[in-house]
Amino acid sequence: MNVPNSLPVAAEMTNLPQQLPRSSLTSQLLIARWIVGAILGTLVIAATSPLFVRSYLPREFNRGVWTLPAGATYRWRSEGYAATHIGPHGMPGRTSLDSARPTDHRIAIWGDSQAEGVCVDDADKIFAAVASISDGRLQAFPLARSGDDLADWIGQFEWAQSQLGITDHVLVIAELSDLHDIDASPEPPPGHWSQWGAANLPAFVLHAVRGLTTSPDGSTRRLRFAPRWGDDSPPDEDQDRPPTAMPVPGDEATTTRAAVPAGWDRILASIQSAASGSVTLVYCPRSPHVMGGRIVTADAGDQRFAALRDAAAHTDITIIDTRPALSASAMSGQWPHGFANGQIGTGHLNAFGNRIVAEAIVRRFPEARTGTASQGGAE
Repeated sequence: MNVPNSLPVAAEMTNLPQQLPRSSLTSQLLIARWIVGAILGTLVIAATSPLFVRSYLPREFNRGVWTLPAGATYRWRSEGYAATHIGPHGMPGRTSLDSARPTDHRIAIWGDSQAEGVCVDDADKIFAAVASISDGRLQAFPLARSGDDLADWIGQFEWAQSQLGITDHVLVIAELSDLHDIDASPEPPPGHWSQWGAANLPAFVLHAVRGLTTSPDGSTRRLRFAPRWGDDSPPDEDQDRPPTAMPVPGDEATTTRAAVPAGWDRILASIQSAASGSVTLVYCPRSPHVMGGRIVTADAGDQRFAALRDAAAHTDITIIDTRPALSASAMSGQWPHGFANGQIGTGHLNAFGNRIVAEAIVRRFPEARTGTASQGGAE
């Protein structure tokens, strides 16, 4: 038995209890650092998120539809970089109903997100450009909402005419498929939790949750696995299939409503019967656009637009084609679609595109021209 050799071991065992508190202290310090780091990191994200994350606002019921609340400021960051002040009746950008000077034309501007214009500042929106180009001789009221179509617009005509004194209706059409639905259905109210979250939670929290729970196309994300206790049914084969290609935005050849079941005659008649004043359709598709690194000048909706124009020739509805002006602007280096923080030539109308549409509207009313509108476009 080698007793001397066992003495160091005994000494180490004697010192072991004295080292445990030090190891425990180190672990506690690491955990504390993680917690402090998480808190500080969250505070940094919260402080800087308005620079990168859009607003999430609760909706309120206006003019028979759900709009952003009056008096709020809507921040947009993903495509374009702008702030939109929400005015009466949920109008994006126009904060007052009164005009600076009397006018014979009070124009309602209808459309989807292209006409809504949250990607650009208020001064660059279509309604503001109309007032500026016409030197106040025309007053435009922005009533477009993202996702709206014809059924939504004509359902609000009567309200706009009686409450705002609208004399003329302008429909800004980026996709002809927006004209297909003429049978309105009641718009469901926003979900309770989405309303509560938009009113009470920071935008960066909602943005993170939305990114985790929804796919880029807006559908709810699904787990790639699921418990199957006591379930003998075969697995879902579609779950393991690769995703199919998404339609290219603006390419109407990919839409499911390629044909117009009701025909343009019935659609135009529905528009005209709902309006007490003049009606103008301004066609401004995403053309030209950039796809796959190439400039595409062809418009997939060309034949259907020609049929629409022929049908409108037998009505009092005016059709304006802005494609020549859009192409001329792009060829001069001022692309009407796209933004510096996105992709030039793709996406929503920018300040150049909004002004082209506004100039086309002003040319529609010759008595309001001041000579400041540039040449181009077609009626």
